[in-house]
Amino acid sequence: MQLGQHQEDPRRRMMGIGAVVAFHALLIWALAAGLAHKMIEILPAPI
Repeated sequence: MQLGQHQEDPRRRMMGIGAVVAFHALLIWALAAGLAHKMIEILPAPI
């Protein structure tokens, strides 16, 4: 097998890209919904 002849399944690549896009969309939604602010309130105050 030659290195330049390796073919990857395009469906697998698109599923990976889709998963990354979905993860980022979920992260942005969580930040916009105030989840980060609620987590900061849970943290203890500095000594």
